[in-house]
Amino acid sequence: MNKQIKLQSGTNVSITDDRVRVDLPKAPSSCFWNAVSSATLNGGDRIFPTSGNKSNSDVIHVINYKVPYTYNGYDPTPLKLLSDITAREGISSERTVGLLTAASMKTCVTSSKSIQGVTVEVVVTVGLSNSRMAGAEADFFGLLSDSENYLNKCDAKDESSKKVAKIKSGTINTVIITNTPLSSSALIETYAIAVEAKCRACSDHGVRCSKDGMSLAQGTGTDCCVLISPTISTLSNDDKGGNRKMHFVEHAGKHCLFAEIVGQTVHESTSEAIMINIQNMHGSYLRYKLKSYLKAIISLLNGSRPCVPPRPMMPVPGAPLPIIFMGIFTVFLVYFAPLQENASVLLAAVAWDRYLAEPPVTVHPVVLAGNCISVI
Repeated sequence: MNKQIKLQSGTNVSITDDRVRVDLPKAPSSCFWNAVSSATLNGGDRIFPTSGNKSNSDVIHVINYKVPYTYNGYDPTPLKLLSDITAREGISSERTVGLLTAASMKTCVTSSKSIQGVTVEVVVTVGLSNSRMAGAEADFFGLLSDSENYLNKCDAKDESSKKVAKIKSGTINTVIITNTPLSSSALIETYAIAVEAKCRACSDHGVRCSKDGMSLAQGTGTDCCVLISPTISTLSNDDKGGNRKMHFVEHAGKHCLFAEIVGQTVHESTSEAIMINIQNMHGSYLRYKLKSYLKAIISLLNGSRPCVPPRPMMPVPGAPLPIIFMGIFTVFLVYFAPLQENASVLLAAVAWDRYLAEPPVTVHPVVLAGNCISVI
């Protein structure tokens, strides 16, 4: 596959089987490109200055590289891998924002919206194999980058020191480009809107968390978002040689038109990319939904155990409402089933313990037995 797309702003998008490359034009006059991202290469808040010459050295790039499913994140390291990729592409690693994914490049979707001279363009690839909801159980337990075996602090039950290799790969990578400068607050608001739009697309298609089939996922465990916009220049020359203030987006909350444009563009492109991923991975949307419901049923049958309090001596958290209903139904079903009395009691106790968690202390069987003994 070798596909070339020219976006409205002049941005070039090149798609092959192993990468998506986005080449931005030079920033508007008196401005620099500003990139805010959680990217592996040149992530964070980065400003890419221009040299003022007419060479291609001022071009900013975004590389979204496809790694094999067997990639373990160690050999080579992500930074080394992306540096090698930029060298192979013949571009500067210092002027490239680099992302990694295991998703098929066939899921790459581009979209754009323009109004009142403001353009928003989006490039998305989607993989869903390691879908996660916010607050899902962690896979790594090292918190600080200088902690020993940072990426390998896994659950004690896991005998492998490289648990990362066991996690299914899949990432939703989103690149947003706007031709208009954003204020500091609008920059943060726009980034948040883009993430929320991605979450909305996942919710629309019922993407379920790989850790808990009862819950919907808001993305995957390795999602990345890149927001690129020109910096604000206080003054710029007009055609008559005078000075004028540059226009910029000051607010980007959901009541603002700019937020509507960003939200719709990201949502539409992400939703389309999710559909392509579903067709590639499951063959049809119906098969995907059936698997999704089956995952939810299996998660329901697993019950609520183990129920562990957040801290010692704190109350044990209750089970989710669907599991409570499942437990009540199972207990009544066992009691009314044509079974021997001892078997019915035993199965009912197992169902209660599995689905209804711990009863209140006042009615706990051990407490009741102790109270009866004290009375006697």
